[in-house]
Amino acid sequence: MTELERTSAAMESRQAWDFDRRLKVMLGRFGIYDLNQTVATLSGGQRKRLAIAIAILDQPDFLILDEPTNHLDIEMIEWLEQYFMQANVTLLMVTHDRYFLDRVCTSIIEMNDGKLYRHAGNYAYFLEKRAQREEVYQTEIDKAGKLMKKELEWMRRQPKARTTKSKSRIDAFYDIKAKASSGKKQAELKLDVKMTRIGGKILELKKVYKSYGDQVLLKGFDYTFKRGERIGILGKNGAGKSTAFKHNNRQ
Repeated sequence: MTELERTSAAMESRQAWDFDRRLKVMLGRFGIYDLNQTVATLSGGQRKRLAIAIAILDQPDFLILDEPTNHLDIEMIEWLEQYFMQANVTLLMVTHDRYFLDRVCTSIIEMNDGKLYRHAGNYAYFLEKRAQREEVYQTEIDKAGKLMKKELEWMRRQPKARTTKSKSRIDAFYDIKAKASSGKKQAELKLDVKMTRIGGKILELKKVYKSYGDQVLLKGFDYTFKRGERIGILGKNGAGKSTAFKHNNRQ
């Protein structure tokens, strides 16, 4: 009876009595409905979504995520945003999705030139404060540059009496010089490609067929790729977009 009471209390504290129901609901939110399907048969996107679903289901106090919105549909991203905005969980994540950062994050940590800067706010707030910091820093560099010119003239006169006061001034000069030289100019990247193409056609495909077993991807596909085009591949998660590209790369 003691063991039963202890186990029942543990089940209650972890809300495990309705675990199966919550599991089905959570997996369904991420587009996974076949609970008999093995993980080995899942696509890369489905595995990512499965990992997020299981992590959330455990109701962690602290969660580390790497690019959580990759492989998610718009509806899934919106649901995940709402969940993190309301959940009592400390979230540490790396992401390039600035809109997700804006809606979810309350603190941004910036790594720049070997230093860490913490901004208490979302991504938009971070951009604003970083611009202000860089403006103040540039003003300090400009002031240091003007002061360095003045102190350089004094240094070139090479004062004979190296008193404690002059020694202190010399040390200060090198500090000013380091400050004035700390500004970085953003180099402009220029690519000079001395090559021209005749016409605008890049690649022409005619009557292309591609299938995986009974799954037909392309059937008599015709397309002419033109210079400067941007082409997107759309499809539901698990439809085989990434798999098709991986297999074609090997070939």
